[in-house]
Amino acid sequence: MIARPLRLTAATFLAAATTGTTLLPAAATPSPAPAPASRATLAAYSVLPADTFPPGSETSGHFLTGDAAAKAPFTGQPVQGFSATHRLGDGSYLVMSDNGFGAKANSPDALLSVHRIRPGAAKDGKPGATSYLNTVFTLSDPHGYVPWRLWRDGGCEAAATLPKGYTCPTADRKLTGADFDIESMQVAPDGTFWFGEEFGPYLLHTDQQGRLLAPPVPTPGVKSPSNPTLTAGEKPAIPDSKGFEGMAISPDGRTLYPMLEGATAADKAAGHAADLRMFQVSLRKGGARFTGTSWRYRMESPDNAIGDMIAVDAHRFLVIERDSKQGNEAAFKRIYLADIRGIKPGGVVAKTLVADLMNLADPQKLSGDTTFTFPFFTIEDVELVDDHTIAVMNDNNYPATGGRGKGVADQNEYIEIRLPRSLHADPRLFGSFVPYGAARPSKAAQRLAVIGDVPYGEKQVAAFPGMIDDLNAAKPVAAMHLGDIKNGSTVCSDEYSSWVKSQFDRLRMPLVYTPGDNEWTDCHRTNNGGYNPLERLGKIRSTFFATPGVTNGRPAPIASQASRGFPENVSFRYPGVSAAAIHVVGSDNGRLPWTGEKEATSAQLAEEQARMAASIDLVEQTFATARAKKDRAVAIAMQADMFDPTYEPKPGTNQAFAPLVQKLVDETNDFDGRVYLLDGDSHVFHVDEPLAAGSRWLTFYGVKGAADDLTRITVDGSDNNTNWLEVRVDP
Repeated sequence: MIARPLRLTAATFLAAATTGTTLLPAAATPSPAPAPASRATLAAYSVLPADTFPPGSETSGHFLTGDAAAKAPFTGQPVQGFSATHRLGDGSYLVMSDNGFGAKANSPDALLSVHRIRPGAAKDGKPGATSYLNTVFTLSDPHGYVPWRLWRDGGCEAAATLPKGYTCPTADRKLTGADFDIESMQVAPDGTFWFGEEFGPYLLHTDQQGRLLAPPVPTPGVKSPSNPTLTAGEKPAIPDSKGFEGMAISPDGRTLYPMLEGATAADKAAGHAADLRMFQVSLRKGGARFTGTSWRYRMESPDNAIGDMIAVDAHRFLVIERDSKQGNEAAFKRIYLADIRGIKPGGVVAKTLVADLMNLADPQKLSGDTTFTFPFFTIEDVELVDDHTIAVMNDNNYPATGGRGKGVADQNEYIEIRLPRSLHADPRLFGSFVPYGAARPSKAAQRLAVIGDVPYGEKQVAAFPGMIDDLNAAKPVAAMHLGDIKNGSTVCSDEYSSWVKSQFDRLRMPLVYTPGDNEWTDCHRTNNGGYNPLERLGKIRSTFFATPGVTNGRPAPIASQASRGFPENVSFRYPGVSAAAIHVVGSDNGRLPWTGEKEATSAQLAEEQARMAASIDLVEQTFATARAKKDRAVAIAMQADMFDPTYEPKPGTNQAFAPLVQKLVDETNDFDGRVYLLDGDSHVFHVDEPLAAGSRWLTFYGVKGAADDLTRITVDGSDNNTNWLEVRVDP
């Protein structure tokens, strides 16, 4: 198992780090691009169904009119309209949904969001299944950087009419398709996000949770008809929907290159209707500054448009150029390599054809044929995979139809393309995990490794020793395992637990391990061996906690609740941080009925209540220590994901967690610092604030108050566990 570190930072506690063409004369008409020496080849093909919605998300589509493939309003926020992407180190992707349904007027209920997906493998001539993993964040402006009225902060209330059945949301300054039309996205080395949008056109700068860090950055001399600062009588420089469709970032992360989708009025008047402005924007000193330098990308036809642009190195860029047709009428969908090397400001960039998306070789018949076409109206995502391979995705314009046939709902399709020639790309631009926080923590920072829900199944069992080797090679000062050392369908044998313990003991750093439900509460299942879970709990304690007050891995002293019968509940400190690992597990903290039982047994309930009471006491003690030591942060580690964003639990379920949730709210509000909750269980890396004001979880658990200063981090697990999370404790 090659376990790349997923590097995360959040404020004080978590400090980051991750993982020869001739120049065309300005007025010349370009000749048809030459065909590449050999055809580009389809290497992977996967599909995300059009009707994909994040569980528990707000309804949408109330403002749509006319016929569509899906009937509005929709049951949630569609995971659709991919207009930008960022490849992660484990092969999953961040994908950015654009403004929603195509215009300001019909998208006030479409939240601007970034999601995480994972493509699947094609088989037997059918595309693989792309998995929606989670919504990483929704863009917002909590600090009031946007100077005009937002839809969710006065705009809705001021509307003359509203669609039947739609009510104004609580004022929360989340950004919607009525506020901005984001079409491009890049991640800077400091972990912050830059978005290019079309209503201004503006550049938007956010943190790792989508919160604006500064006012929108306007484009000098360029406004669209939708620009909120356009004055009466002022003529816009570009039409609507012709703003920053593509935007590249330099390998060193110091320069953005946003490109307009349409020609400016001035360029059209000068006879350059096929030329698109490509700007240079300096990111030095944390802000964005248009340098005054720009180039022109000349399309093959003024009727074409670009779909995306990314950097290959410091001077070359991949650009999607396309016509505005789809299905059988689609003819021109290409990817070019554009080069600004040697081109003076204002000049036309050199371009070379890289791939014809309407004529890809498919020798493996991943699509069921030997030739593959990508005939969508909008193709707006390109990303580097390796030196010979790129990934491409479409914007399906949900709920549109026509790309794959009349009346057929367009889906989010993912393809990988093997190129005939190497790109010789700058390796800094290849997929890596998105960093969270500052890239240069202090030298005093201590590095920790966090894993969970591993090993899962035979393949991961075979690879787990390699993960141990990777951790040893990385030399963190300590490690944590957040529970579930096996999957939920394998036998809970003594031999297996002993083998995992032997792997833990190979670690050259102390390991804090908190048990999960798979290794004991779920062992009543027939395929787990039909054990009594309480007997298995005793075995877990005798195997992993035989010497109370000492860590797994390299033995180190640690405070535990062994005197209360809970040697697995431990507390410890790092400079400026008080931390604890508490034994709280999934399966409603172990209260789900065992095989053959209709409800939890009295012994089962008694065990759960005692374990939860001890865990809550340890949380209270940890906060008390943090206050006494004047720590800047508290960290609590556990297995259960009490706030899984991928499903909507039924009312009345999971209430075993309610006392702990209330305790976390109370203690967080009584602590002058940040609080971090690390968990596993749901298997998908996620960062959020589940107990902040307005969260659905406050109502679900019946919590009094809210905790805006608590950040939850879920680690990857199960099939996603191709990495480990690096956490830096920075005093």
